[in-house]
Amino acid sequence: MGSLLQFPQGPGSATRGDTWHAGRHEGAAQALPESVRRRIAKNADNPAWKTIEGNWLALVEHARAELSSYKQGAIHIRQHCLAYEEIVKLANDVTPAEVVHTPFLLYLMAEQEPRRFPVG
Repeated sequence: MGSLLQFPQGPGSATRGDTWHAGRHEGAAQALPESVRRRIAKNADNPAWKTIEGNWLALVEHARAELSSYKQGAIHIRQHCLAYEEIVKLANDVTPAEVVHTPFLLYLMAEQEPRRFPVG
């Protein structure tokens, strides 16, 4: 059975302007969520999925509350406010399930293409 990802091969094959960056990777990216769905389906009763989604939703709620506090004049650390804004943007654009699945997608990518995720 072949890899779910069809990355370009060879030195310099993933440089800007080649077919990889021009959209060739889109089909591979669509294959990954299916593999994650299969893994989730195998462990559908695992409470970790709901726990992780609950943690994300709690983080979003906290970010919104902190931004509201900041807009009302409370003093905040600038970098924290920037992070809160990004969290809220992300929450407005994607579902909690997509946020939860993304680290698992990265894990699968690292497993299938370890040279793209060097350790140490």
